[in-house]
Amino acid sequence: MSSSDRPSASFIPLQSEKVKFYATEAWKEVKPVAESLPRPKRSTIARFFATDACDDPINYAISEYSAKGLSQTTKECETREILSYKRGGLVVFPGKAIVGQTFTIMIPLEVCGEVYMEGLALDTSHHYHIFRECSVEVSEGAKLTVLVISDLT
Repeated sequence: MSSSDRPSASFIPLQSEKVKFYATEAWKEVKPVAESLPRPKRSTIARFFATDACDDPINYAISEYSAKGLSQTTKECETREILSYKRGGLVVFPGKAIVGQTFTIMIPLEVCGEVYMEGLALDTSHHYHIFRECSVEVSEGAKLTVLVISDLT
């Protein structure tokens, strides 16, 4: 997709009761790992491996993407069948981080404090389709834990 074909927004928030429910369940399993990660010395992002409980929110987010399409975006951004992808978890510490180098689906598991993406407050009631690089700003004392699905082919 060329830059002129991309939607004007960098990302869109989406609501799904299934994704939200299973993300809440995944957080119960991920929480001890995510909370034990130290802040990296040269980055605001620490990575962790998605656990088995992370499969459900990831699978529902992908199936809803494939089934519903991106109805809130322009027609140039057509959905496609997803054959493969990378998945993982991120803990974003205070400061700025860049996400969405490729099309990314981001599922917040825990938003502690004030966290913004391109000026929009993030929450666990939504998951996000990110079309191009976005800046995530995490306030001092805050933290963001998310599942990410990227490199979709």
